[in-house]
Amino acid sequence: MDDLIKKIRKISIYFWALVIIIIVGIFLRTYHFSDWLKFNSDQARDASVVRSMIEENKIPLLGPVAGGTLFKLGPAFYYFQYLSARVFGVSPNTMAYPDLFFGILAIPLLYLLARQYFEKNISLILTALYAIASFTVQYSRFAWNPNSAQFFDMLFVYSVLKLWNSLERKKMPWIILIGISLGISMQLHTLLLFGMPFASLILAIYLFKNKRIKFSGMVLIALIVLILNNTQIVSEIKTGRGNYLDFKNALVYKSDDQNSLWKNALFIASCQVQSNAKILAPYANQESCDFPLADKYLKRLERRNDGFVDWFLYVAKIIAVVIFSGVSYFFIYKKIKKDKEKNGKYIILVLFSLSLLSVFVPFGAEVSLRYFILLIFIPFILLGLWLEFLLSQNMVATKFLAWMTMSILIGYNLFFCLLTFRTYATNIPSNMIDGTMNQAKEIAEYIVSEAGSYKRIQLDGQSVYLGRFVGRIKYFLSDAKIEIIMLNEGIERDKNLPIFVAVNESSENFYVGMSYKKYGEVEKFHRIYDVTILKIKNDPK
Repeated sequence: MDDLIKKIRKISIYFWALVIIIIVGIFLRTYHFSDWLKFNSDQARDASVVRSMIEENKIPLLGPVAGGTLFKLGPAFYYFQYLSARVFGVSPNTMAYPDLFFGILAIPLLYLLARQYFEKNISLILTALYAIASFTVQYSRFAWNPNSAQFFDMLFVYSVLKLWNSLERKKMPWIILIGISLGISMQLHTLLLFGMPFASLILAIYLFKNKRIKFSGMVLIALIVLILNNTQIVSEIKTGRGNYLDFKNALVYKSDDQNSLWKNALFIASCQVQSNAKILAPYANQESCDFPLADKYLKRLERRNDGFVDWFLYVAKIIAVVIFSGVSYFFIYKKIKKDKEKNGKYIILVLFSLSLLSVFVPFGAEVSLRYFILLIFIPFILLGLWLEFLLSQNMVATKFLAWMTMSILIGYNLFFCLLTFRTYATNIPSNMIDGTMNQAKEIAEYIVSEAGSYKRIQLDGQSVYLGRFVGRIKYFLSDAKIEIIMLNEGIERDKNLPIFVAVNESSENFYVGMSYKKYGEVEKFHRIYDVTILKIKNDPK
């Protein structure tokens, strides 16, 4: 017993601090995980695929479709969900466990990555911020194929850094991890499908030129990537390049919505600068990525009727965001200029970031702030550079400023997490297209109860919401073997089948017997959060 106590006492305080940080991060990511699980049409679609994999033994060769196209990514996301559902049961919340798991693993991995650049105290405080950052917590609490990229992209960069610093006889594990992280990450998002191989090529040239990897190592990485992506190759052979043709068609279709490359490049640069700040210090409208030089942005600024102080603070916020990133990049430039050999780790960081961001440019019109989860660790490294600079000044004032800033950021993110939890607890959001698994299930259960013995129902509503609303609830309606017929234009109403109308966020007072628009008499109605379900009286023939 005494020996055990002695061993425990010998364990570094940094280790215990890291354990506490991870525990707090786990709590924030798992608190009411199932109750508040985001479950929109994309999640419902993916859950239906995985359920078919288990119940019908249908194992797909491809993964989720890229947004607004027919092109499909690799199947790694589905395979992770399949394994989770096999172990924990078939349910949307169990299928979200892999994203939760990798979101948790990203916490200690951020510490290991930060240690490649900074001392223990800075790495630890950055990890603490990462563990409770509202952005990282949010994107670990639901199933979305890019969510796990926060782990695999970080693992890729960490493995490259370890390869850079390893002796020849110790390089093999890092080569294997590079291959695994690359092979999986490029299946998680379209931007990674092209960005990760491009970044890998650039880094391979740099590593090979500096004699940090042999040609045989690059071949092994390529082989691992091919093995992990072999199902896509098989699919292309079976379908006669079907997925490639879908991608080609999507590229032509999407190109019509794009600006010129230089405008896209400016937009991506602006979005990158904003992401560096918003990931560290979240605020309202977290998803938007306004371009400060855009006409609509300047016009909105001109229309502000606030007093001088409010207007000044608004402009100062923009300037502060630019200064944070600009000075951070200057710190990196100075380190590289000082000693390229010693600071090759910064060159690796720059090459990876620029390679990935260059692939963002052609898709500029499609990019929003959430896609910067693919570069989630960058803002934390930049913040670490600021901390390193302030603490190196050996001045009480700068040290106080550094730790006070970190305390404020940690406290603010914790407050933002609690604020988000409060909105979830009050069922916000809870509309037709955005809400939780339990909300969608409750709506479906009401429809099932009112459908009676019918196995086919008709559903109508606001056309802008209807498709995604049906996508959310049909996962649960299928449990009761009920088929939904959407009454879109061109589909005639069947008077022998029940008809329901979904109304989104309406303040209208409904009552039995009222005539509602073109549908006729309301037989029953039930409001579930911000969605009202009307059962329309149908006169059978």
